[in-house]
Amino acid sequence: MLVAGQVACFVSHNDGLLCREVPPPASGTPGLSGNEREGEQMNNIESIRDLIAQSRNAEALDAVRASVSDSADPPAAEAAYLACLACVRMGAFAEAQTWYGRLDLTTIADASLRSDALCVAARISKLRFAALKSVDEHRAIRHAVEAFIHYKKAFDEYVTPYAAINAAAMAWIIGENAACRQFAHIALIGSLGLAGVWPCATRAEAHLLLGDVTAAQTEYRAAYGLARGQHGLVASMRRQLDLLAVPGSHDCLNEVPAPVVIAFTGHMLDRPDREVPRFTGTMADAVARRLREKIDGYGQVVGFSQAACGADILFLEAMQEAGMQTTVVLPFSAADYLETSVTFAGPAWVARHRKVLANATRVVHATEERYLGDDVLFQHAADLIQGMAFLRASELATTPHLLVVAQSGAESHLGGTVATATRWNSADWTSDCIELEPTVLPALQAERQPMTGEPMPSRRTIHSFMFADVTGFSKMPEEYTPAFVDTFLTSIRCVLDAMQRPPVDANTRGDGLYLVFDSANDAAICAHNVLAAIRATDWTALGLPQDTTVRIGLHAGPAYRTYDPVMRKDTFYGSHVNRAARLEAIVQPGQIYATETFAALLAVNGETGFRCEYIGETQLPKSFGTAPLYRVLRTA
Repeated sequence: MLVAGQVACFVSHNDGLLCREVPPPASGTPGLSGNEREGEQMNNIESIRDLIAQSRNAEALDAVRASVSDSADPPAAEAAYLACLACVRMGAFAEAQTWYGRLDLTTIADASLRSDALCVAARISKLRFAALKSVDEHRAIRHAVEAFIHYKKAFDEYVTPYAAINAAAMAWIIGENAACRQFAHIALIGSLGLAGVWPCATRAEAHLLLGDVTAAQTEYRAAYGLARGQHGLVASMRRQLDLLAVPGSHDCLNEVPAPVVIAFTGHMLDRPDREVPRFTGTMADAVARRLREKIDGYGQVVGFSQAACGADILFLEAMQEAGMQTTVVLPFSAADYLETSVTFAGPAWVARHRKVLANATRVVHATEERYLGDDVLFQHAADLIQGMAFLRASELATTPHLLVVAQSGAESHLGGTVATATRWNSADWTSDCIELEPTVLPALQAERQPMTGEPMPSRRTIHSFMFADVTGFSKMPEEYTPAFVDTFLTSIRCVLDAMQRPPVDANTRGDGLYLVFDSANDAAICAHNVLAAIRATDWTALGLPQDTTVRIGLHAGPAYRTYDPVMRKDTFYGSHVNRAARLEAIVQPGQIYATETFAALLAVNGETGFRCEYIGETQLPKSFGTAPLYRVLRTA
């Protein structure tokens, strides 16, 4: 921790840490009148704000870029601020600093906007402190000091409880206790009488920093009550408490408990031709009652499940009746799923299936293609449910549970309940089981009918796909092309040769790279090694800027492995290959983006070398819809 007096010394050397002089920004499209230009600006700003509010951060950044490229003028101050905010939310701190550098605070008349801009600069430093505090304390503290400086400036520009409480928090972290108490007191007074989650959380944090743990607990309890169901708000409060580590923080954490994140799996109802009963329709009410009891005992719950007749639907009904968030994952097209996993149970279960889908918070298709007898798609959906539970738990600062409805000693099959539970428990993750009462002697348990008849040979297999290209390649002078291709492809070859498990297919075209892997972890390793190799290359010798880099997109899903007679080798085709190709086009330079599917498979494999940070919902090119995207980062 820094002692009193060191902050003043640091300010004198770093007052303009994230700022640089730029010409005063003019704004609008050339050729428009003043009123027309102002109206166009306001419409653009409002649309960009809407995108950020929807967590569509990449689209918001693209909208700012488009408004800048369409004009000869520098970006309007608020547009640059919003671009900076979008970058921060995507974790692209270097680009966020670039946009912040385009802001000349002295030309911004709106004190509120000046304060907002300074708070974003502070947030960049605060996040960098959080990322480094356990690995490099010296560098981490420097970022903490930067954050304090900017929050203090933001407060001086525009007095708000938000700026005050954040200045107080960072003052505590850097050891400026007098400043901490001063800002905490200001934040407490400024938030008195204000209603809502954040005023309560502000008062709670202020009380905690002032040493009144009991008052802090009371306000955190109130904030939690107001935030009921808004789990992201609760997670923010918990992260802040963890960051501060103030005496009494642990007691306050108990007042804002994280929700229980559940990955659910359970047996379907017995098919009419099943010889050995396991889960009959007469057992449904008892199972439903036990599920409701479990959910009531958990408190706030976020659930992930399929929607087959039987345990899945009973779980989803219990969750939705309790007002909890539910995400349903369908392994393939809705029509085929209804036919394979619901219809045989009768019209009443079909109606219940449709109702839980309609009431779900979100419905996700592992693939939108048909079933075609590929049982591996059930396994893929089971993996996604578990992986998505891990991702959500990470976002909410907690760990996931597996809840199982199964008969003891039941037979295991691909993608089924027993296989899922066995895999989960082998990793020593937390699980809970509701056991179905056995209906026959144990010696008869082996007699069962496979879920969909005898399994058909699977033609599709699950793979991870990596697409990459070099930024700025199209601007390279033609005469450098041969040297570029040799340098680029040689670098890639070296990366692949060093891998323990190289890709099962590799393709190049110009600066483009398409690789296929058997596992998400191998694809993530390769992506980071490719990025490092490109960054280490001297691009100026090839007529490109030294900051030339790559953008890499990662996706996973089922694909067909077929023989290509032109290339005389096996290759992979399918809708998920096409989706992976669309992703790469929107990746920010120097970044590795992944779809939710890829991030989920990386998480469920238990790989600790990477972490995935949520970016937001992003529009994919060429009518491929929107997709939740993540940044893939190394943990060390």
